[in-house]
Amino acid sequence: AGLTTAQLVSLSTTQMRGMTTTQLGGLDTVQVGGLSSTQIAALTNTQVGGLGSASIGVLSTAQIQGLTKQQIAVLDVATQVVGLTSTQIRVLTSTQESGLTTDQVAALSTDQIAGLTAAQIGNLSVRQTGSLTSTQISALTTTQATGLSSGGLAQISVAQLAGLQATQIAVLSVTQVKGLNSTQINGLTDAQVAGLTAAQIASLTAAQERGLAATQIAVFTSTQIGALTTTQISALTTTQEAGLTADQIAMFSAAQIGALTVAQIQALDANTQVSGLSAKTGLLTVAQAKALEVADFASFSAAGIAGFTQADVNAWSTDQRTAYTNAGGTKTKTA
Repeated sequence: AGLTTAQLVSLSTTQMRGMTTTQLGGLDTVQVGGLSSTQIAALTNTQVGGLGSASIGVLSTAQIQGLTKQQIAVLDVATQVVGLTSTQIRVLTSTQESGLTTDQVAALSTDQIAGLTAAQIGNLSVRQTGSLTSTQISALTTTQATGLSSGGLAQISVAQLAGLQATQIAVLSVTQVKGLNSTQINGLTDAQVAGLTAAQIASLTAAQERGLAATQIAVFTSTQIGALTTTQISALTTTQEAGLTADQIAMFSAAQIGALTVAQIQALDANTQVSGLSAKTGLLTVAQAKALEVADFASFSAAGIAGFTQADVNAWSTDQRTAYTNAGGTKTKTA
C-alpha cells in the first residue's frame, strides 16, 4: 500500500470504504494498528475479509470494539479467527459476541477460550454453547464454568459433556444442573458423578433421576447418598436400586429408610444388599418388614435380627418367622 500511516489515519470513512480488499490486505501491521475504531467500523464486510491474520492480531482494544457484530460474523474461521488473541476476545462486547457463528466458536483454540470471561461464557447463545467442543469445555476454568447457561448446557451432547471435569461439575449451580437432561445425566462418567455436590444431587428432578444408571448410583459417596431426598429414594426403579451397595444402604437415614417402598424392599438382593439394613431393622415399618424375602433373614447381623419388633414377627408368614428363628431371632408370634 502506497499510503503512509499518517495518510491512512486521515482518510474519511467514505474513503475507507473505497479501498479494495487487495489494498487492505497489503497494509502492514503498523498501518493497520494506526487506523481508528471509527475507520475500522466503516469497513464493509467484504473489506474486513481482506484483513490478514497478522493484521487482525494487532488490532487494539478500541479497534476491536469498533467492529460490528456483522463484521465479526464474516471473519474467516481458518485465516482470521485464528489471529484473534485472548486479550482481544476478552474485550468483545455482548453485542459483538452475538455475531460469532457456531463455526467460529468451535474453531477457537483453548488459549482463545481462556480469554473469555464467565460473563461472556454466559452470554453465548444456546446454539453457540452447543457448538463448544469437548476439548474447549475441558479447558474452561471453574470460574468460566459457572457462566455456562442452563439452556446452553441442555444443548451439549454427551460427547461434549464428557469434557467437563469433576472440578467443573462441582461448581455448577443448581440452576445449571437442572439444565441437563436425563440422557446427559446417564452419560456422566464415574469421575463426573463423583463431582456432583450434595445440593446438586438433591436438586435432581424426577426426569433427571430416571437418567441415572445403576452403575452411577453405585459410586455415590456417603455425602451424595445422604443428599438423596425421600422423594428421590421412593422413585428409584428396581433396576437403579440394584446399584446400591450394602454399605450405601447402611448410610440411609431413618427418613430415607422410611421412604423405601415395599417393592424396593422385595427387590433387595439377599447376598449383596440386605445386610445393609442390619442396623436399620428397628426403623422398618411393619409393611416393609413383611416385604422381606425368606432368604433375606440369613443376611442380617445378630443385632439386625434383634432389631425386629413384635409387630413385625406377628405380621410375618410362617416361613418368614421360621427364617427369622433360624437366623437367631427369639421372638415368637403372639395372639
